[in-house]
Amino acid sequence: MRLPALILLIILFPCVCFSADNVMTWGSASILDQEVVLNFDIGWKKNYRVVSDPEESYIYFDFPRVAVEKTRVVKFMGNEYIEKIKIGQYDEETARIVVYLKSRSSDFKCNSYFKVIDKKTNFIIGVTRKDPIGEIIQEHSFVVIVDAGHGGIDPGCVSPRGYKEKNVVLSLAKKIRDEFNGRNLGIMILTREDDVFLSLDERIKRAVDGKGCLFISLHVDSYPSRKSVRGAGIYYLSQRGASDQRAEILAQKENSSDQIGEIKLAENQEVFQILYSLKQTESIKRSATFTGLLKEKMEESRINVHGVLQAGFRVLKIPDMPAVLVEAGFFSNSIDERLLMNDSHHKRLAKSVVDAVEEYLRNWWKKKY
Repeated sequence: MRLPALILLIILFPCVCFSADNVMTWGSASILDQEVVLNFDIGWKKNYRVVSDPEESYIYFDFPRVAVEKTRVVKFMGNEYIEKIKIGQYDEETARIVVYLKSRSSDFKCNSYFKVIDKKTNFIIGVTRKDPIGEIIQEHSFVVIVDAGHGGIDPGCVSPRGYKEKNVVLSLAKKIRDEFNGRNLGIMILTREDDVFLSLDERIKRAVDGKGCLFISLHVDSYPSRKSVRGAGIYYLSQRGASDQRAEILAQKENSSDQIGEIKLAENQEVFQILYSLKQTESIKRSATFTGLLKEKMEESRINVHGVLQAGFRVLKIPDMPAVLVEAGFFSNSIDERLLMNDSHHKRLAKSVVDAVEEYLRNWWKKKY
């Protein structure tokens, strides 16, 4: 039987700053049913990093450029998941929250994101004990991972009118999920639910941890030197080089997003070792199939598609999982810019994506290549 999820709800409020962007001021701690609620003051949504060692019994969260007013340790007697939580200063400019678990971190699932509730910014940490039976069931479920690109300190492309790619693709991702859930096709997981920065490796990890059967990464393009170029672009992985120079430039741009977050490209070497497995070849074949379906469904919905291309996007290098990257349009084109901010256009895009997903599920998911 799957155990109930343990949710850590961390409510963040504005505060006065000193020697860092924000000061973390402790509030209170309480337990309600299976919820641990931590209240403390901080500023706006912050970029953060999640770290765990499968052999250790803790998970910690680092908040750069945040100062802790005073170190606090809260013990939770009798709680089946957590032994204690410590909030303190890791180094001169980094606040750290450490969650000490009752067993190894590999025994648990952890999810974290920001969420606005009653006009207050909340940091949600969900910790759930892994259930072997549940894991087996999920392995046989149809799971789609939708990845809204950029986020947090990385806005992505910015349109002439100031619209940000990170916001457009998150809105589109949520509409895709609504359309998917309305058809009861399976499980859809968003890599991010809010305006947070995720490294490319973290996006890959969330897709793998979610046991995805299909990965869809959402982006917006910009081509200022050729403002007449418009329409959606659909990409899948190439191990031999990009389809053309434009695809190569785009891949280089998207692959550099980790550098914005000051994360080294070689942070998780084990991820890249898997890329050379023979399973990648079949994944690319399945990706090509899905891109063809997606192009067909978009054109049926009268959505302009400028091409299906290949390039070496790091976020598509997921072992044993077909993956595509969709550039929903060009901010550099005035027509696309208006469409990308139009709710009805988002709904048409979402319907096209889910139409393609549904056909892939019905006719191709279990097919041998």
